Amino acid sequence: MIAEDPMTLEKLNADLRAEIQERVRTARTSSGDDAQVVLSDTGPGIDIQNMNRIFDPFVTTKNRSEGTGLGLFLSSGVVKDHGGRIWVENNGAGGASFLIQLPVLRNKES
Repeated sequence: MIAEDPMTLEKLNADLRAEIQERVRTARTSSGDDAQVVLSDTGPGIDIQNMNRIFDPFVTTKNRSEGTGLGLFLSSGVVKDHGGRIWVENNGAGGASFLIQLPVLRNKES
């Protein structure tokens, strides 16, 4: 779970923007009991053959010297450990979007 703290989400969004501003668009929403972060790019998208296994360990489309295929596997584990889910969708105009949905921890006073 994540804390219902707009500053935490703003900091996350600001950090992401600063690091990958040129290549990736970010968006966040919060409704009901969930918060969602969307990371989208304008690249070639995800090959349909890789879509069902992209979060498996050691799956990579990069050369051996460029990656181990553990990044999305580990990201998926972190999201699931916090009671959330992560998935990927190809964008109609090109590129892909990774969607992360996490439950919001509400204060007892709310």
